[in-house]
Amino acid sequence: MKKMIIALLVALLTFSAFACTKGTAPAADTNNTSDTQKPEAEPGQEVFEEPGNAPVAGGWQVPDEEMRASAEEAFRKATEGRVGYSYEMIECISYQIVAGVNFKIICRGKAVTPDAVSEIVLITVYSKLDGTAEITDNVTLISAANQSILGGWTVNEGPLELDNNEAAKAAFEKAMAKLLGASYEPVAVLASQVVAGTNYQILCKTTPVVPNADYHYTFVKIYAALDGHAEILEIIDAEDYQAEEFTLAPEEESSAPNELPGQAPGEPEVGEVVGGWIHMTEDILPHAEAAFEAATSHKLGYTYELLACTSYQVVSGMNYRYICRGKAVSPSAEPEIILVTVYESLDGSADISEIEALIAAPSEPIDGGWGATSGDTAIDQYPEVKAAFEKAISELVGAAYEPVALLGAQVVAGTNYQILCKTTAIYPNATPYYTVVTIFEDLEGNASIINIIDL
Repeated sequence: MKKMIIALLVALLTFSAFACTKGTAPAADTNNTSDTQKPEAEPGQEVFEEPGNAPVAGGWQVPDEEMRASAEEAFRKATEGRVGYSYEMIECISYQIVAGVNFKIICRGKAVTPDAVSEIVLITVYSKLDGTAEITDNVTLISAANQSILGGWTVNEGPLELDNNEAAKAAFEKAMAKLLGASYEPVAVLASQVVAGTNYQILCKTTPVVPNADYHYTFVKIYAALDGHAEILEIIDAEDYQAEEFTLAPEEESSAPNELPGQAPGEPEVGEVVGGWIHMTEDILPHAEAAFEAATSHKLGYTYELLACTSYQVVSGMNYRYICRGKAVSPSAEPEIILVTVYESLDGSADISEIEALIAAPSEPIDGGWGATSGDTAIDQYPEVKAAFEKAISELVGAAYEPVALLGAQVVAGTNYQILCKTTAIYPNATPYYTVVTIFEDLEGNASIINIIDL
């Protein structure tokens, strides 16, 4: 079924590209969901449609069982027959639908020589439409060249399962015992490092303990002290493998990110994950805000109010993603909440490339429908909403949720609220990111979380 979806998406992309050559593409339709009939909400029922339920062409996604099987087949085709170096697949962490499919796969690699030692690599395998596959990218996470250095990381040469590594298992269980808010399923013990005690790098499948959460892959660094206690040193999303804070590879081998074509000295070093979406950082934020201003300032007939810059993507240029309040310039227009993608080209120009409605302005009033906040969105302006929010998240541990804006509300047998939050997982060196938290407050004042969606 998924292969059929992929084929249809590829056909759609091909048709879209052909259509663009025949004429100017129409402006993004900000009301493209307003005529869609929404199901009537029951008390506490969530009707907010989560982006990304279907495969998204060009976006990286976590594989399900079917896509994992496809990744294994593509890996086999791409690595069989290679001489001089062997690849052992550990886990496929994500895939990307293009004209075919890209797979990111963590591997244990080793040169085919008598005294060679293993290393941990992250490869990208491109599975073509004709059924062939090839390796298109190879990033070394733990290099074989530096394992002879005293105090360096040593790749696990034996079984990778945690149950087969007793010392690592004991340290992992001690360190993770008090970490709440997410479940960490160990996939592989990748490496160890002898210090005053031992550090372990463990690949985990991680699932936040929130309703309808999707899992993702993380690298968990554990320190086991000589006296037997253990603690978490670092947890890094596997998709951030080239980010500055990622320190699996020895510092001796690290280098500054390559400048992109057309990138001037002094511009942000954006070499993290070409093609992958990355949570917004302080150094990129001014560039994102400038691109938003350039893309929206000349638009007529519709206003865009920036609420938050949520993420960015390195392409041939940059994509930026924002959550905004938009409104048609007409006396009777109602506001709506939208996700806006702005593309900034290498020549510095910027324009809106995509708009997705989160809370669409209705074409006519609908009883029980969502309505975007028309006044000040600051949460402090709505003490009753803030109180309901605090009740709903009071027992949610593992992450701190800072409410930023009240996006909208829906009257049911009680009220649903959508609240934009800046969210920080409670572990060392965690990077804040944005979420939309939907809560339900019943008529008796009880409040609960309906949904949490990462942006």
